[in-house]
Amino acid sequence: MDFRGRIYRCGILHFHERDLARSFIEFADNQEEGCKQSVKDIVAISAAFKYKKFYDYDDALQWYKDNHNTIYASDQSLICFAKSASDPFQFIAKVLSKDDVQEYDRIPISQDAAASAYQIMSYLLLNEEMARRTNLIPHTDGKIQDVYTCILKDLKTYLYHQINDKSKIDIIESKLDRKLIKILFMPLIYGKTLNSMENDIRQRYGQLISRKDANNLAKLCYDFGNNNIQTLII
Repeated sequence: MDFRGRIYRCGILHFHERDLARSFIEFADNQEEGCKQSVKDIVAISAAFKYKKFYDYDDALQWYKDNHNTIYASDQSLICFAKSASDPFQFIAKVLSKDDVQEYDRIPISQDAAASAYQIMSYLLLNEEMARRTNLIPHTDGKIQDVYTCILKDLKTYLYHQINDKSKIDIIESKLDRKLIKILFMPLIYGKTLNSMENDIRQRYGQLISRKDANNLAKLCYDFGNNNIQTLII
């Protein structure tokens, strides 16, 4: 357990953020007879979310319905879908349980927190805007929000105003995605350093940018984080 109270994974079958281990988890037999359509839909939505991200639960359910016949066409078809899934083993587990009425109440439905550190801070500081961006409270548009996508959009606008060299902007934008944004800004609230940011940037861009440019980009990201993101919650 680290200083934030988070439990680190231990072993391949530890369930913390482990797709394979989580796919094995089942509840004990449930004696309740019958299964409501709403429960079936929840399992279907869960399967869809294990395949990819959605911004609306109805969209997730519709995706599952649209692809249902193809997924169930054969074992090979299911495996092909799973190869492209974000959590392939849990996707398979949800699909197989969806096909077996007796399994509906035995397969757990999990939902990860959206940027939990920022959720906690928005709650403690009563910051409604960050609470909406992290899905702590419903957004006005009714959609599921992704705070890192919001940060990505804002950071791009910031960099466009700070960097005048279009060729450098094009190179930076080629690798600047949600994954990198999460790596750079998720730990910022815990005290991520400028040096750590630079190392992450150099690892992502490799030989595409010089060490000097990596350092400059890290400084811009660090300043952006301190001057923009944290002001939303402080």
